[in-house]
Amino acid sequence: MNYKPLVEIEDLEDFRTAEEKGNEVSRYGDRRSGMMYRYNDKAKLAINVALATGRPLLVVGPTGCGKSALAYNLARKMKRRYYEFVVSSKSQAKDLFYRYDAVRRLGDAQAGLLKNDKNMILKKEYPYIDPGCLWWIFNEQSALRRGLDGLEEPPFTPAVDLAMQDERHEKNKPSNAVLLIDEIDKADIDFPNNLLVALGSRQITIDEIGKIIKIEKSIDNDPLSQPMVVITSNLQRALPDTFVRRCIVLEIDEPSVENLKTLAVDTFGKNHAKLYGRVADKFKERKEEKGIHLNAAEFLDAVQALINLNTSESGDIKDIIETISWRSTESY
Repeated sequence: MNYKPLVEIEDLEDFRTAEEKGNEVSRYGDRRSGMMYRYNDKAKLAINVALATGRPLLVVGPTGCGKSALAYNLARKMKRRYYEFVVSSKSQAKDLFYRYDAVRRLGDAQAGLLKNDKNMILKKEYPYIDPGCLWWIFNEQSALRRGLDGLEEPPFTPAVDLAMQDERHEKNKPSNAVLLIDEIDKADIDFPNNLLVALGSRQITIDEIGKIIKIEKSIDNDPLSQPMVVITSNLQRALPDTFVRRCIVLEIDEPSVENLKTLAVDTFGKNHAKLYGRVADKFKERKEEKGIHLNAAEFLDAVQALINLNTSESGDIKDIIETISWRSTESY
């Protein structure tokens, strides 16, 4: 496909240092550091379409295939602040907007801490507001001040920026961030539906102070300055059609044997190339025998175990794979 990408992505984006590349000790498959990631043309196109349209990027596929790591690697590639929200069965959409500590405010009031304070700000709601990830990516400066305007310094301890960032963060672009909403299929069906307005309008409302938090007008029409939201799903529960329709969907396929061997070379180097092939072939045999999916994270862990245990015997390979990739039923 012939198009001009908003962001140029190499097939392999590797941000590891030379020391990290040479260290074979701590490369566990599920660590999902995102320091190294291999992209295909489908992924590159989906990322650029998501940026061009301002829609969230919904990444779906088997567990352990690298969905979460993509978001962090992309944040490093684009020199953006990175935020992460891991969804649980108890998560609510509002957790991504902000949390209001009504219990602490009640306790302060009962202790008389608000009654005689000369500063009226402390009698209001600002100190009890904890900005969520969407607030941080929409307007970092507002989140730092918990929505308080008009003063150079807030009269309370500022909320802490939750972002993971490094020296490459472009500080002149306050909304330049990537947010990962991980494993959204764990939540109740109301969770994605209640995100639709915030993600579509790029704004949230803070009820306790009656304020709307939105992206700065100066960057509203610049796709490269707007925040990017990456959402992952293991497809363990169907997502609402209305939600999926408003996302750009990237489906990551189950890796092939050749994909696994390439991934091992990227991760561990070429010194154990024969071992990679033998392990990948054993995983393929297990797939055909048990009817389970090839899993990149488990493959990397198996290679890691064999290297650390200093063995490459056929029986050892099989035993280690069965130990790492046990399944009670066929699943992702």
